[in-house]
Amino acid sequence: MVIRMPKVVMIHEITPEVLQKDLSGFDIITFDDGLYTQYLNHEHFAKFNKKMIFFISTSIIRPENIKPSGEVLYCGLAHEKAFKGNFENYMSWDEILELSKLYEIGGHSDRHIKFKNSLKSYPEFKKDTESMVSKFNEHNLRINSFCLPYNQDNTLYTAYLKKLGFTVYSAERIAIERI
Repeated sequence: MVIRMPKVVMIHEITPEVLQKDLSGFDIITFDDGLYTQYLNHEHFAKFNKKMIFFISTSIIRPENIKPSGEVLYCGLAHEKAFKGNFENYMSWDEILELSKLYEIGGHSDRHIKFKNSLKSYPEFKKDTESMVSKFNEHNLRINSFCLPYNQDNTLYTAYLKKLGFTVYSAERIAIERI
């Protein structure tokens, strides 16, 4: 018996080119980082009638009192702005909760850090994961999936997450820019 792995696409920025892509050949559509433009365009992707997962880093969420920016910004630049305190390019908790009624919300860490694949990093990614889960719990969101930040392939981190019961996504996903 041959088991076929699901074909998973990874999306960050929602550019006009991304909106032209045919995603009907994929089983799962994933969105990394919780960018506001993903929220603005979720209905476009829903027309493919595929499982959709929005991976959220819980320390990179726009406060409700900050006006969102619909600017299409490379996620690295959006991260730079967020790490300096400007979250206008990200979803708010209200928007994430709205999406959770329609699609799956997954974890993407708390602080969006690329951890080393070593035992020395274990206490760091354990603490980061506990913080992330706590923030989701505060908003009554139970998550079952996790995507490693920077799409890294970290066997130790992955083993820890699987032990917690998460379905883990990482380097097996296909970047939308490659299709």
